[in-house]
Amino acid sequence: MATTARELGVSINCATCDNQIRLGDETCSACKRVVTSDEIAALRRRWEAADPEAARRSNDVAYGRASLLVVAGLLFIEALIYGVINESLKTFVFGSALSAMMIGLFFVGRRDPLAAMIAGLTVYVLLEVIAAIATIVSLAQGVLIKFLVIAALITGISAERQLRKHQKP
Repeated sequence: MATTARELGVSINCATCDNQIRLGDETCSACKRVVTSDEIAALRRRWEAADPEAARRSNDVAYGRASLLVVAGLLFIEALIYGVINESLKTFVFGSALSAMMIGLFFVGRRDPLAAMIAGLTVYVLLEVIAAIATIVSLAQGVLIKFLVIAALITGISAERQLRKHQKP
């Protein structure tokens, strides 16, 4: 069974008052200073170093976030191909905008990976459903890549939920 960060005693010293800050704390209990994102990242790294299961889950989250970049690249390639072949500026702009959105979600995922991966999965599945409605053959095209992207995002979402559950006090 996974160990919580509190059970492992993962903590750092507050930069203001030297009180102990633990993962899951939003403020220092002594001076009430808000815990920074850098401090949260440091606490998570310490937790991952002490708990192999937390480290594995963190890797799953990273792969989920990285799959957003894979989707962004695929969308941009499609935008280039279909925009040039069909000589459609609208298709190119739409595909490029979707690609930029996925890149944006990747960066949002630094602060909130759960929300970014859920949004990315939702948009990706919606696009695939719309493509399948337009032409059923599109379901079979690139099925392995679609499966891998969806699996990485679902695994990343699950891992982030577990990490959040075990970092709370």
